[in-house]
Amino acid sequence: MKKHSLIFLVIALVYFVITAIKFEPVIEGDAVSYIRQAKVFNGELGIENDTPRRSPLYPLMMAPIQKIAPNHYLKYVVVIQFVMIAITGFLIFLLVYGITSKPWLSYLASITFFLNLTVINNGFFILTETLTIFLFMCGLYSLYCFLRSSSRTELILSGTLFGLTFLARYNTIGVCFAGVLSLILFGVKQKDFKRTLINLVLFLLPFTIILFSWSLRNQIVHNQFKLIPIVGGVPGANHCSIFIDSTLVVPVEYEEVNRLGIETKEELLGKSKESITEGSLLKYVGRNLLQYQNGYSTKQKVYNKLLKSHSNEEAYKILKGYYTWISSRLTQADLFPLRVFSFLNSFRFSSVTYDAEPQNIVLPSIIILAYKLMYLMVSFGWLITTIIVLILAVIRKSILKNIYSLTLIFFIGYFPLANALTITLHDSNRFTYSAQAIILGSLLINILTLYKMIKEKKLR
Repeated sequence: MKKHSLIFLVIALVYFVITAIKFEPVIEGDAVSYIRQAKVFNGELGIENDTPRRSPLYPLMMAPIQKIAPNHYLKYVVVIQFVMIAITGFLIFLLVYGITSKPWLSYLASITFFLNLTVINNGFFILTETLTIFLFMCGLYSLYCFLRSSSRTELILSGTLFGLTFLARYNTIGVCFAGVLSLILFGVKQKDFKRTLINLVLFLLPFTIILFSWSLRNQIVHNQFKLIPIVGGVPGANHCSIFIDSTLVVPVEYEEVNRLGIETKEELLGKSKESITEGSLLKYVGRNLLQYQNGYSTKQKVYNKLLKSHSNEEAYKILKGYYTWISSRLTQADLFPLRVFSFLNSFRFSSVTYDAEPQNIVLPSIIILAYKLMYLMVSFGWLITTIIVLILAVIRKSILKNIYSLTLIFFIGYFPLANALTITLHDSNRFTYSAQAIILGSLLINILTLYKMIKEKKLR
């Protein structure tokens, strides 16, 4: 089996390296910020160009490559990203095989990851997604190895990798809680409180050191001892924009920005509705969900309109005050439907289409739609089987027997729960991207676990 798995890895590496060489890198959206931040790290740009709200590990990885090969560094970055994809798929194979001992399930979980359209697409993008999913899977596999062997080297490595995952993408900070929950269950199974406490320290210590080090750097550079310094940000802009409407009675100082907000929101909603086919099911669903879209776009466009009559500092102060005022009026009842939307939208497939050139993936829309529907079935299938597995495990008092499958559930489940808590709305499926790596594998393990539970009941 070991020989076959290594052959599988080599085939994947060769295929993806050829793919990376054949096609061109894609620079879109946040890519410009990461490229600029890499130039800050390698000294090409001054510290005044530092972008602290962007996760730093990706530009840190890019910086030395940028310095060594300034004319072709993006191509090298893409090659490295596809190598990461190949290794990530191999780790999925090892993880699923380690839990199930079934080669066909392991190959299925790994190959479907390789065929994931967003995974392939993101390999070409100069964005953090590929690095994040790679580090996430490395950390998860290291934790699994610890649970199997009790090797504290694996445990320390896992905590380190999850700390680096946070630096690759800020929204993964809470994965440490999934790790802590797994270690507590493992400790209960071992019935050794002292060893469990030591394990938790060894896991959290490297994670904490990494977070502390980045906060210290921000204190030195920006005079803010924070993981994510607020420099020019407007907290709550995404969900507060939903509550901008003509019935809002605002203080006099916010009448201008409120008028611009209503105007901008109507413009954006109008453009979004044009893309909905008349008379289709999407028309009904879309018109009811569009209110949850365009939060960041609304904020940015209103800010640009304010700049026509105000200075940069005045416009930011007005906009921040306006959104803070809206946020102070919101109740949990107002936020609850937004949390539900954020949770459910976490299970929707991340888009594989984009407007930038080159268009490396060009597929008929029917294939993309079919793939999205298939992923929707897999993700909600995972949610349903997870709920059933957890209920049966509690009823039968067999939670400790399923610690490996529960570990996957904890790490995948973190993302939709975090999205609901932070109200990420239409970004929630994008923020759940790391979980896409292992969600099919976890679904297959859930089904196998349910089959064993049913079989055990029949034998009694």
